[in-house]
Amino acid sequence: TGSLEGIRLLQLDENSIKKVSAETKDEKSLKLNNNITSSRILIVEDGLDNQRLISFLLKKEGMQVELADNGKIGYEQAMAAAESGQPYDFILMDCQMPVMDGYTATEIIRNKSTNQNIKTPIIALTANAFREVKEKCFEYGMDDFATKPIKQEDLKNVLNRFLNK
Repeated sequence: TGSLEGIRLLQLDENSIKKVSAETKDEKSLKLNNNITSSRILIVEDGLDNQRLISFLLKKEGMQVELADNGKIGYEQAMAAAESGQPYDFILMDCQMPVMDGYTATEIIRNKSTNQNIKTPIIALTANAFREVKEKCFEYGMDDFATKPIKQEDLKNVLNRFLNK
């Protein structure tokens, strides 16, 4: 595999987000299922730019968003929400993070939540779209897969799939 050393990440500021918003309005817009617009979503992502962009896209649709910077914080928040009787409707989980990766966090959530009969959909977020990575996501208990950088249309499609099941 190649090295990612020296690659610079795009810095998103408010103007960049407004530009993305304007561009997505020009695209053929998909409507989210009405049941999803009041959803509570946990975004487990270590990249600040990705947190901002995904939060912006979801909040624009009327969703409640909470953030976790790594898998350990993410699974702790997910379990606390479940134990309080208000589990998240969806979890967007980055696969590669410091402290604890998304695979391990998902596995812990799945193992602990089966005792409480909670099956919150966990959607993998990764820049790596190889078949092996997708298979690994499903093996660890993730329910679906979205590649980064994520587009508004892709995000809507993946969330709507769970409401149509």
